[in-house]
Amino acid sequence: MQIHELCTRCHVTKKAVEYYIGEGLLCPQLTENGYRRFSDEDAATVDKITLLRRLGMSVADIRSFLSNGDKNTIVNALKESQLKLIEQARDRRDCLDILLQNGCELEACSGLISGRLGEPEQILEKLRLAFPGDYGLFLSVHFGRYLNFGIDSEEKAEAYQRILDFLDTAPKLEFPEDLKGMLENMLQGSPESAQSMDNAMMNAFENFDGFMKDKQDFIKQYLEYRTSEDYLSGPVCRMQNILKQFMQSSGYYDVFFPNLMILSDSYSAYHTKLTALNDEMLAKYPELSALTQS
Repeated sequence: MQIHELCTRCHVTKKAVEYYIGEGLLCPQLTENGYRRFSDEDAATVDKITLLRRLGMSVADIRSFLSNGDKNTIVNALKESQLKLIEQARDRRDCLDILLQNGCELEACSGLISGRLGEPEQILEKLRLAFPGDYGLFLSVHFGRYLNFGIDSEEKAEAYQRILDFLDTAPKLEFPEDLKGMLENMLQGSPESAQSMDNAMMNAFENFDGFMKDKQDFIKQYLEYRTSEDYLSGPVCRMQNILKQFMQSSGYYDVFFPNLMILSDSYSAYHTKLTALNDEMLAKYPELSALTQS
């Protein structure tokens, strides 16, 4: 079936389907003329994605769930995350009651409320409080799983301060409303799912030849998709272009990333291995170089 038939059957938008393709959740067959053809299995996958999203599952979690990841771990992690949100909501509700009981005068109860909420300990929470707009959203989505800990050394404290100072003077980062929604959906992912993705990357690095053999057809279709009009005019490409331009113009590569690797050992290890895997991929598929520069 064609994309409009899939959308009608599954009650989704064309942009949603294109986004799922860009995120690797769908991989339709390409005809000789370059048109995408969707199967009954693709339709079933879209229905599953829709249901899992209604449960609050992120795209990252859905990808792992559908690719035969540890489903119990993913679902339990999402459940724990929801329970934590419920606890936080209860604390905030109690604090709002305290505020109402004091005539909404913060001066009369700020100490009590602050004590109930506690001080933010995790680096990610500190950054999100410092940058409540699109900066905080961007940091949470892309680096959140590497910043869920406190500062435990003077070196890391200095690196954190350099990151804070840099972000405070960097150019303004703004996303269109539709892309904000996409980022917020990604933000709902569980740490376990993110770790599953990291593990998949590590497995690809350690067994590159096996990975390339298993994913050869997918990589071919991915390369074709990356040069298609659907991708170039879609939300994933728009997001990548905004972030690439922002990072190149603001000095992220000179200040932010070096200090992030000081601040987070896990991100430093991830970045090192991801760079090595990227080099292997470029050696195998030189045409990827043009895509990363576009």
